[in-house]
Amino acid sequence: MLYTAGEKNSIINKNMNEYGSIGRFMQFVDAAGAADLSRLRDGLVARLDRLHVEYGAHGTKLDMRKLSPGCRICVEGNWSCLFVNNLCNASCFYCPSSQNDLSTPATNHLQFDDAGFYAGYLRRFGFTGASISGGEPFLSLEKSLDYIRAIREVNGPRFHIWMYTNGLLATKENLRRLAGAGLDELRFDLTAVRYDVEKAAMACGIIETVTVEVPAIEGEAPQLEKMALELAAAGVGHLNLHQLRCTPHSVAKMIERGLSFIHAPFVLSAWSEVVALETMARLLESGTELPVHFCSFLYKYHSQNSAARRRSAAALPGTGNTVTAAGYVREITSHGVPVSTDDLRNHACDSIRLEYFEGRITQVHEATDAAVFSLAGRSLFIQKRKAMHPIELDGGEVDLYRTPFLKDFTWHADLDPDDQLHLSPALSDKFSAIRSMEVLPEGLIEYF
Repeated sequence: MLYTAGEKNSIINKNMNEYGSIGRFMQFVDAAGAADLSRLRDGLVARLDRLHVEYGAHGTKLDMRKLSPGCRICVEGNWSCLFVNNLCNASCFYCPSSQNDLSTPATNHLQFDDAGFYAGYLRRFGFTGASISGGEPFLSLEKSLDYIRAIREVNGPRFHIWMYTNGLLATKENLRRLAGAGLDELRFDLTAVRYDVEKAAMACGIIETVTVEVPAIEGEAPQLEKMALELAAAGVGHLNLHQLRCTPHSVAKMIERGLSFIHAPFVLSAWSEVVALETMARLLESGTELPVHFCSFLYKYHSQNSAARRRSAAALPGTGNTVTAAGYVREITSHGVPVSTDDLRNHACDSIRLEYFEGRITQVHEATDAAVFSLAGRSLFIQKRKAMHPIELDGGEVDLYRTPFLKDFTWHADLDPDDQLHLSPALSDKFSAIRSMEVLPEGLIEYF
């Protein structure tokens, strides 16, 4: 996807404000470096196209041919991830947050101190899969087992349950207990153990699906490829590579390692995507039978968040809510009178007012018109909140809105969004805001 000039400036300013004084020590790629990365990626994408990889989620995920069951559920937008603790026994340099608190199991700003409460939440909101994460779930093994059992009991045998781990505390006994409780898939981050495949291999034959999911780290492509070949020999089912993100918690260690950075809605390791695609291409060209999958930052940032918004929007009071591809509830009025999407699609208006809202599931009753759901003796509230300030469109601006957002229109990932709509600079910011509410970006991220 390409950003407009205004979007790039906004992203850079946001990132530099987030990192403050340490930002002056961060080595961001310059224009020449961005062009080099783009050329390298274009070459890798061409290699992967010749290997017939399949793209999904608006071109932000590849290869889609043999996804793990959990990944498939995530793409469908039906996954919940419960962080069972905030403790870890590893010391990965890229960890996004401090891991030194037992904490209450939580997901999406909701706390679930009771396993039955969480299992009921999954059932009520139509999830088809859930994962247990942390921290390190093995540090809270009994609690993790309680939640897995409750999820299985309430949601039935077809519900897919998986867990993330560094594997340090995995034993055959613990793995058998997890399988007996109903765990379907176990995912190992083997960068925590320097790519040692022993524990992942141990899980094969005990846990139905064994997946390894690791960040693609600059300078470690040889270790990745060696690990992948060992995983294939051990019978591991899937290898997931994801794009490495930087956070204020991890930035100092990433600087110490000499990593360079690129700007995106959040700061990313500059070479992570290229390392992932290079590893995928080499493995596919070698003929390995181990399915390899790349999960880009844009997928996590846009598609996962839009899935959560769509789920909340579907639970809002009332009927007939129009939900955009990005997961926001859209309301259109003209001179104070509601206008349906179909009416505006087929008939011109001289002016319209666009308003965007999102549903929010909370445990605090903050609005009088909130819907209330009772689960396991607890209450959840579904509330409608403004996602941004109203946008007024007049005259020709209305037609500029109708064509790309209400009619059949193909967004091209390699073209400037403003150029595709033939926008003047004066309208760029306004339509950039609309686009963020309406559509999901296409393709992999732009280097700049």
